[in-house]
Amino acid sequence: MKEEAELDVNEEPILNSYYQSSILSHDSLESALANYLANRLSSASLPSNTLFDLFVGILKSDQEIMDSVKDDLKAVKERDPACISHVHCFLNFKGFLACQSHRVAHKLWLQGRKVLAVMIQN
Repeated sequence: MKEEAELDVNEEPILNSYYQSSILSHDSLESALANYLANRLSSASLPSNTLFDLFVGILKSDQEIMDSVKDDLKAVKERDPACISHVHCFLNFKGFLACQSHRVAHKLWLQGRKVLAVMIQN
């Protein structure tokens, strides 16, 4: 995905800052996804850094979730003609992001953290 992001930035330099913070500055897919979800789901009373720590811990500890994330990225890229790259899916497809936040929420639910799981789900 980083290669795709670098190609996009070369083609559209105006996206550099956005791609840097969303993908290129992260050392793993887990970190990039945790950051992206945290930024999307944060609020003034639930800051993104708190959510990031929670999400990255879940994603790095659960290989099954990450295998599913990768499978989702591949499936969308293969099946949706509007999807021009994995990066495009990751950054722009709300259905993809909804599935990933659901996976994180489901893991929290299974851990007995139901109130937090429902908040993330919504």
